[in-house]
Amino acid sequence: MVDISEKVILFYNNSPKRNNHLQQCLLQESNITKTKLLDTCQTRFIERHDAFDVFCGLYDTIILSLNDMSQRKDFNRETSSESTTLLAAITSFSFVITLITVKNLMGYTVGLSRKIQGRSQDIISAYMSVQSVLSLLVEVRENVDCKFLAWYEEAVVMGKEHDIVPSVPRTCGRQRNRCNVPGETPDVYFRRALCIPYIDELISCLL
Repeated sequence: MVDISEKVILFYNNSPKRNNHLQQCLLQESNITKTKLLDTCQTRFIERHDAFDVFCGLYDTIILSLNDMSQRKDFNRETSSESTTLLAAITSFSFVITLITVKNLMGYTVGLSRKIQGRSQDIISAYMSVQSVLSLLVEVRENVDCKFLAWYEEAVVMGKEHDIVPSVPRTCGRQRNRCNVPGETPDVYFRRALCIPYIDELISCLL
């Protein structure tokens, strides 16, 4: 999901014409406060959280823009082809549920990131902040069924606007290159394959 988001962001930010098209699409929206996609910084968690948050807010507009560019004749073949590819990538349910899950979980750590990256933070205060966030994440992990269900429903609503149907990636008896976690339904599958491993990774980073 992160790689796809970065490709979409670069697709617009590296081309004034494409970015202008996105701005034109934004003019059709009345409730949009952010008007520019942010780069997903690899080392600064605050910027990464803000970038995903903005991406979620502009998701509908991005789809509108990509769909339009893929069909218009006044864009070159490269733009039309790439917009078609990106559109297919971000309108998969796997992308939507991952985007929503990452955005919500990063919401627990963004405050800590701001404190730690600030200049006035002392070691004791930083340690206490880490322990506080760690406790919150442990609580989320213990109640993951309930927490993830809310995020899953958020993703379903987000996808429904674009006829994105919840589905489970195909699994097989032996899988070496991607996750092959069993799951009878999409919510069970993504809770096991996506949410729980990501929470565990965040917790391990804070220990």
